[in-house]
Formats: sequence, C-alpha cells, structure tokens
Amino acid sequence: MHFKNLRSPYAKVGGIVYFGRMLDKIRLHDKGVLPPEYVEHLGDADRTSFDARILNFLRLKYRDIIPLVLAGKSDEEILEWCFENGRRLNEGDIEIFNGFMTKRGWRDSGTASLEKSKKESGFEDREDIVTRFDYIDLDEGRDRELSEADAKSVAAAQRVIARTEARVYESVAGDSLPYRLHLPATLKANPGTSQKFPLLVFMHGAGERGTNNTSQLLHSVPDILDFCDTHGHSPILLAPQCPLDVMWFNIPGLISRGVTPEITTRPWEIAMELIEKTIHTLPVDPSQVYITGISMGGFATWSALVEYPDRFAAAVPICGGQKPEQAIRIGKVPIWTFHGALDETVGVNWTRNMVAALEKTGGNVRYIEYPGVGHDSWTQTFRNPEVLTWLFAQQK
Repeated sequence: MHFKNLRSPYAKVGGIVYFGRMLDKIRLHDKGVLPPEYVEHLGDADRTSFDARILNFLRLKYRDIIPLVLAGKSDEEILEWCFENGRRLNEGDIEIFNGFMTKRGWRDSGTASLEKSKKESGFEDREDIVTRFDYIDLDEGRDRELSEADAKSVAAAQRVIARTEARVYESVAGDSLPYRLHLPATLKANPGTSQKFPLLVFMHGAGERGTNNTSQLLHSVPDILDFCDTHGHSPILLAPQCPLDVMWFNIPGLISRGVTPEITTRPWEIAMELIEKTIHTLPVDPSQVYITGISMGGFATWSALVEYPDRFAAAVPICGGQKPEQAIRIGKVPIWTFHGALDETVGVNWTRNMVAALEKTGGNVRYIEYPGVGHDSWTQTFRNPEVLTWLFAQQK
C-alpha cells in the first residue's frame, strides 16, 4: 500500500509497541486522510485487531481515548492518562505485551491470515516476513531494521523446530501441557539402545507462553543445540510451554494484578510431572538431569530446585529468583546463575538475594552479574561455551 503517514507498529511509546500507531490512525481519520482499508479496522469493535488488543490490555475502550487525541494531547500524556484510568503496566507487563504483539502471525492463529495477505500482496516468496508487524512495515514501504533481530531469532527457532518433536503431555489428573522434545541422533537411530543420555530441561520466559508449541524455542534453545553440535554433547532436551493466561510461578509484587498469590502454578506442576515421566520412559541418565530457564523460566528453575533438589545434577537459572528463605532447601546442588545489573523487568536483587542466602547456608553457587545489561542476560550466557561445558560436567 505504501502509506507512510503512520508509524511502524514496532515504534514504541513508553516502551510499548503499537500504541503510537493507534494514535496516528485516530489523528489521520479525524483529518479525513486515513485510507478506507485502515478505517474498517479502527477501534475495538473487532476484538482480534491490534487496536482492540492494546486497549483490552490497558482495560480501556476506544471511545475513552479519542477525545484526548483530538484535544492535541501528546502521546506520553495520553499514555499516562491510560495508566491512571485503566491499568498501569509494569515492566513485566510490557515485556509480555510486546512479546505477543511482535510475534503475532508466527506459527499461531494469525498465521493463515498473514500468509493470505502475503500472497495477495505478491510477497509469498518473502521468507523473511514472519510476523504481521513485518508485513505491515514492508507493505507500507518502510525499511525493516526494527524487526531484523526478531526475524533472525525466529529463523533460528524455525531450524530448531525441524529438529524437535511436538508433543502434548497428559497429566495424571487429566490436564495437559504442550512440549517440544529433542532426541539425540543416536537415540533416534536406535530407540532400543542401552546407552543413557543427559536430560536438559528448558523453561521459557513469559513472552513465549501460548499453545502453538513452538514459541518456547525462540530464545536460548537454538544456542544450546548449536553448542551441543559443536562440542559433541548429546542430551535429550525437554521444552514445555506455559499457557498464555498464567505463569510458571506467581510472586506478589512482581507480576501483574489479578492472579492468585502462590509461588508456583498448575502448569509448573505439570512440567515437573513431565520431567519425572521423561526420566522413567526415555533412556535418561538419572545422574545427569539438568534444568535451566530464563526470566519467568528462571523463577521456575529456582522453584524446581527448592521443591526437587534431589532430582537435578545442576542448574542455570537466568534473571529469576525465589524467596531467599527457601534457599536452604536447595542444599548443595551446583548452580551457576546470571543476571543483568540494569534489568528493569526482573530486578537484579532477586538473584543477588538468592545467591547471598545460598552462600549463607553453604550452598554451591556461582554468580555472574553483567554490568550495563538489562533483561536479556541469556543471550551472552548461552553463547559462552564455558557455561554449558560446566553444566554437562556436573553429575550427582
């Protein structure tokens, strides 16, 4: 369409994607210059539209913000009004929202619609267009620098998808949890082998929740498997996926309002049950069961160590935490933990406090705090070969 008077959906106001673009559409519509194709998707009448999704997340209606925009308020003033009269988003909320919005169309319920749009626009051969935001930028004649990093991450995850099996675990109680399973080549070639293999469990972050059974591979898993390929390790890798409407854990004061204040949730419990089931149904070496996780998954990892310290040979929790008074339950399980000093999504004190508590109780813990680094402390961690070399060297 090459209509360039709108901001990219990736552009942020107050750290939130798409919000400024929605305001642009209101202003252009008031001037009578917004193309008809955009007018039909204005507002929150269509619950699946991006306008509706951001307004629902803010707990507001489209009619609430129109007068503010037309009164000439700045983007920042309007956003602050939204926080005061709807829902004030914390850093964790924003991360979750941005993660959902920027990945929309990639292996989810919006994929078919995206592929149809690409075909109609003559972009069907553009494999780099993997999300609806990517499509919008290209369709409007905008360069795609803002989404290039995401596209690279998605491309890496797609390679992992081809190497893993999509499965669904049915729990003893009858509920279910999607998960991906990576089997070593030797095990796939000879399922009846007497060889035992390490088991590595990966607990993903909040932005990768859902039901598509692929998003949990977006971060870290490609780096882990690349390391294993390069350094001759052959673990069974297990990556469960948490549903969108809940977390692996819940600690008051960290996550958004409206969730029962308990430390762990039912999906986390099912994931723990899945680990136990995997140990007993696949040729897993029980002396080499490892767990790692990022952000929300970092909390899930710490909780697993608290509740099941005898199960794991070692762990790498990244930018997560637990209640320090629970550290004594972990005992001497080897832990190497990481956090960015400037993390505004999960404050660095979560890890600092756990490390201090473990040191006080005689735990076996190593800690690296990255100066100048924000929430993404996992990328450089899993691209440092020393980390996974250390992990796989640990045995019970």
